[in-house]
Amino acid sequence: MNIVILSGNLGQDPQIRYTAQGVPVAQFSMAVNYVKGDEKRTNWINVVAFRKQAELVVDYLKKGSRVAIEGTLRTRTWT
Repeated sequence: MNIVILSGNLGQDPQIRYTAQGVPVAQFSMAVNYVKGDEKRTNWINVVAFRKQAELVVDYLKKGSRVAIEGTLRTRTWT
């Protein structure tokens, strides 16, 4: 099972684009803060929303907005 629930703040205004079929896709980065020992840390998560959720994201969220998301986690490797 691949389900993730995160809360944090947007690190940038959401950006929207449309697929060749006209499907809206919104993207934004999200800062998720946590504590390890006595040190505060931040994970940056790239989030993608599709269709109606994408439209709602760009209409109502902006940099700094507090959000909670639920979805699936996909990792990528860069070299």
